[in-house]
Amino acid sequence: MYNSHRQDENVGKRIYNKLSWLNELPREEAVYVFTECSGSQAWAEAMADARPFPMLEQLFTQAEELFGSQGFENVEKRLVSVLERR
Repeated sequence: MYNSHRQDENVGKRIYNKLSWLNELPREEAVYVFTECSGSQAWAEAMADARPFPMLEQLFTQAEELFGSQGFENVEKRLVSVLERR
């Protein structure tokens, strides 16, 4: 049980490190990453300009507000994938 909890902590730290990385990217690189998630240049630019995101909740809330709920599930999955990359 302890080992599982420790693994969860490590995953959480890694995701927040990725959030920090995403916040610190130059605008052009952030636009590229967000475009990978959505295919929408306009959405990617709006997301890059909305940074920094202090918490994951703000990232996903802003992402959905800007994208709209129609089709957001795929974008959300891709965002999660970016944050979970090693």
